[in-house]
Formats: sequence, C-alpha cells, structure tokens
Amino acid sequence: MQRLLFRDWRFALLWAIGLAASAAAFVSQGGGHEELAKSAREIKASRQAAEDAAADPAPAASGDVTVIEEDEGPGFGEPQLDTTPLDPTPKDEEASAGQPGAAPQP
Repeated sequence: MQRLLFRDWRFALLWAIGLAASAAAFVSQGGGHEELAKSAREIKASRQAAEDAAADPAPAASGDVTVIEEDEGPGFGEPQLDTTPLDPTPKDEEASAGQPGAAPQP
C-alpha cells in the first residue's frame, strides 16, 4: 500500500509537508493542544471529585428514614404482558361512515 501511495515523489513530498503543517498548527499558540490540555484537567478534576465522594460516604440523617418501594412491574429481562383488548369490531367513527355514496343514516 505504501508503494502505491508514494510511487510519485511529488505526492509523497506534498503529504509530508501537509503532515508537518498540521502538527505545527496543533502545537502553535491557540492550537488544539491548549483545548486538549484544558479538557484533560477538567476530566481529572471530575474523576478526583467522584473518587472523593465514593471514599467519604454521606453521613446518615437523623432517625427519619424514608423507604421507597419499587413498583411491582416486571423486572429486567422478564416478559411484559400486553393487556390491551383484542377487539375486532371497528371503532364508532368507522362503523358510522358507511359507503361513500350512501345517504346518511338518521
């Protein structure tokens, strides 16, 4: 594959210049490396805060403890029962529509 890409020396030279220019633009003033470093600092700070929160459990509240009951629906992976009725009769609007050319019924 490299032989096919770089068989013409002019294309290889253009590719090398483009790669060098991209790298120079990335590390120059106002380039992408500053934003990348800022994002890395934010990620490290959020991970540190998450680790600190996990290491220090929240103090228990005074004697008032509220227990939240889970609904009695199906659990994860259990089949759900479809309780909608299977009614083959048409709805009222469709039943009263009749034929397109028929006279309206009183």
